[in-house]
Amino acid sequence: IAYALAGNNRRRRTEKDGRMSYPSVMTDAEIEALIEAEPFGHGSARKAYRLKDDPDCIVKKSIQTRPSSNMLEWTIWLAAKNHPDMAKILGACFCLSDTGQYLIMERLDDIEAADYLLVPKVPEWFNDRKPTAFGKRNGVMKIRDYGLVDHDALLNRALTFPPAFAHNVQVAAQLKAQNPS
Repeated sequence: IAYALAGNNRRRRTEKDGRMSYPSVMTDAEIEALIEAEPFGHGSARKAYRLKDDPDCIVKKSIQTRPSSNMLEWTIWLAAKNHPDMAKILGACFCLSDTGQYLIMERLDDIEAADYLLVPKVPEWFNDRKPTAFGKRNGVMKIRDYGLVDHDALLNRALTFPPAFAHNVQVAAQLKAQNPS
């Protein structure tokens, strides 16, 4: 295993697949040293940053006083990662800063209208059912923003129908296939 030496960080590139691995907890300063100066995206609760030398991950920085979205995604991922039906539809989380201000997560690229047919079924607790909450990487579609949830339904692992935008496109495609006139 070769270690990435950038300041005091503890990341390493694995020999197996060449991807970076991260300790589950790093300091804010350690993560800040890894990210680009300007965010490439933002939402209502967080800004998204690219890592300087890891194209497979992004960093979400909380812009709220309490980093609840990062903490929630981290907690959900820790519970879901050992459940194949959930792990395959959620963007993976790799590291949470000690304050919760920063979250290192799998990079998932934007989806387009043509991808709506491929959106997976989602957990009942998943509230943020808009196209920007989904992403894809290497042909695999996942939820990349699951920081807003229905807390009453959070413990229900059953998958429900895809979000309405995807469901409508899927139904239209099925109807067209049945009646190709």
